[in-house]
Amino acid sequence: MRTKDAVIERVRLDAPMYMTGLSFADSGLPAAFESLGKLWERFHNGPSLPDAVSPVVEIGVSVFKNDYLVGSQTAALGQGPDLTSFTVPAGDYIKGSFSAGSFEELVDGKLQTIWEDMARWAKDNGITISSAFSVEVYPQDTVKQERPEMYCLCPIRGTDL
Repeated sequence: MRTKDAVIERVRLDAPMYMTGLSFADSGLPAAFESLGKLWERFHNGPSLPDAVSPVVEIGVSVFKNDYLVGSQTAALGQGPDLTSFTVPAGDYIKGSFSAGSFEELVDGKLQTIWEDMARWAKDNGITISSAFSVEVYPQDTVKQERPEMYCLCPIRGTDL
């Protein structure tokens, strides 16, 4: 495993997870890696979401070959002006939890390697990951710790998603 101290496991979401935020496809930003940071910046500078869960959980969703969404977990599915929503369905997922020495290390270095580790773990365990979407979860109470933590979710193909 390339991601030091990561925990990879199969988990079940018993209830859907809702998020509301911004869509990269609707942002007008150029197709470049740096634009993802600009999209997060726009989200952080926008109005607060009235239905956001507490403590705040920020979510990034890669809708494969289609879009990247940034936002916060909300109590219910809903959209406001210029916002988009996404439902992470209940079902089975591969979960990769990890930490780093800083937030920058968490999202710049370890975020890429956890996806590779999760794919390898799934293959080694005879599990096929769905290519529909993947989720980055940033619980703000753990991201703001001295050693920030987050986790990622990949849906498992053939489950009831």
